Amino acid sequence: MKAIKAWVLILTSVLVYYPIFVSPSFDYLKLSVQWSPSYCNNYPGYCDKNKVADNFNIHGLWPSNFSNPQPQYCARSTFDPTKLGSKQTTLTYIWKNLERGKPDSKFWRYEWTKHGTCMTQDQVEYFQLVIDLYKIYVFTLYPKLINMGVEANATSPYPLQKLNTNFKGLLNGNTPEITCTRWQSSSTQLAEIRICFSKNGPTIMNCLTSGNSCKKDVYLLPSTTVKLMG
Repeated sequence: MKAIKAWVLILTSVLVYYPIFVSPSFDYLKLSVQWSPSYCNNYPGYCDKNKVADNFNIHGLWPSNFSNPQPQYCARSTFDPTKLGSKQTTLTYIWKNLERGKPDSKFWRYEWTKHGTCMTQDQVEYFQLVIDLYKIYVFTLYPKLINMGVEANATSPYPLQKLNTNFKGLLNGNTPEITCTRWQSSSTQLAEIRICFSKNGPTIMNCLTSGNSCKKDVYLLPSTTVKLMG
């Protein structure tokens, strides 16, 4: 319980700070968070089971466009994790590299190089913004889902319409993008939630794409399904 309280303190004590974006080549931002058990169900041979929990793990913050492809690899910028200072402690908790044997910082470096450099040339600004958005919109997302009757389990899927309605209610009336992957032979499991923001603010907004990878019923699988694998 003390550990949980410590993490709450870390995540709730961060002041919200938004960088001034240097690149005009994107229309909005997309925060992608993965349901960590689904990653391991998809890649059981590569997954670090010790890092899996019933929560949303950051995948990345992506500059995106309404019609054109996402900008990627916009500048040559060396990633230096030491510049992040104490932020590394928070990132290790909310942005894990679920690939077995790979440090978390390798995942951060990849996302910064591919996406972050298209937003700002200051990596500290990029990661601070990710922390702020996670704190506001994602940190309590799963506990609130439980209160709404949606809890991870391996036996009963949830109607996609119900998940859409619940997420929209928890995101100030804004619709996220929900993506799924195959589970067993004919079912789908929740893979990621992508929350969209205008680049001015950033202010949360409706995602214009809803994705078509989910069937009408979706499993929200618990971490125990991963730990039971060989």
